[in-house]
Order: sequence, then structure tokens, then C-alpha cells
Amino acid sequence: MAETPQTLTIGNDDGFEVTIVALGAAIASLRVPMGNNQREAVLGYPSLAGYQDDTFYMGATVGRYANRIANATVEITDDRVTLDANEGPHCLHGGADGLSRQRWSL
Repeated sequence: MAETPQTLTIGNDDGFEVTIVALGAAIASLRVPMGNNQREAVLGYPSLAGYQDDTFYMGATVGRYANRIANATVEITDDRVTLDANEGPHCLHGGADGLSRQRWSL
């Protein structure tokens, strides 16, 4: 079983608070002040386990590029570059080994 991802929560005196998950540098929670309370502003998983098996890139830092690259190929200065096809024939959000799958140091 995979190790539970580390998290880091930071906030300020105005009531803003963000929780980051080391796996994918995902924003798991963003709480913003609303009157005398806080309101959650991010859609995320109810537990850290969800980030380990994430297929929706919830809150994740994506890259080396974002969105889909058709047929997982791109031409750069007349050179055809083949990328990792991780969504059917296409490359999505940096491929299977993109930034969203890396363990970040918090």
C-alpha cells in the first residue's frame, strides 16, 4: 500500500486557509472568510486516499503542459515529438508521469 501523502496547511489572520497535498501539489482545501465563518472553495476528495488514485486531477498542479495534446504528438521547429499517451491516443496534463503524479516537498 502506498504511503499516505503529506499535507501542509497555511493561513492568515484574515481567515484564509489552504491545505496542500504533497502528491501532485494538489490544493485539497481552500477556506475563505464569509462573515464570521469560513467557506470551502475547492472541490476535493473526502480523504487523502482519493488523491493517490486520482483520475480527475482534482486540485492538482498540472504540467509540464496542461490540457490534451491530440494524438500525443507535437511539432517543434519542424521536429515531431511523441509524448506519453495517457488518455486514449492523447496526452493529458503532462502524461502519466506529469507534475500531478510527483511527490512534492512541502
